[in-house]
Amino acid sequence: MEIRKIEISDFEDIYKLNLELNPKLSEFSPEQVKERIRFLVTKTEDIVFVAVDEGAVVGYIHGSPYVSLFSETVTLIKLFIVSASARGQGIGGRLLESLEAWSKERGYTGMRLNCRADRLDTHRFYLKHGYVVKKDQKNFVKDY
Repeated sequence: MEIRKIEISDFEDIYKLNLELNPKLSEFSPEQVKERIRFLVTKTEDIVFVAVDEGAVVGYIHGSPYVSLFSETVTLIKLFIVSASARGQGIGGRLLESLEAWSKERGYTGMRLNCRADRLDTHRFYLKHGYVVKKDQKNFVKDY
């Protein structure tokens, strides 16, 4: 098992993981995933770490600096998935540790994420890794 930064060539495995997370994500094509990886790698301060097992990406974590006018900078976990077939092997913990180390190296003061209320196994994972629930909130979206 290897943890490394994402490469543009990982796009097909990332697309498959996205579908595993939510089949509705099929609307965002493999080619669009490839271009989004290229954009993230070349034009942003975001980081994506991938877990590779036997040549295939089996998980990834996407972090982004969360800069606000009312607090120190933290890292926002934008998306985090480990394939169901690879869970229970410590991969998620290793990905999370990699992102936390990256965040600390940059002098950020912590981590932040949102997680759906019904994802109880995921809640237990974060609690096990030292995260605390700060608040419950609603997520409002306006599509156009």
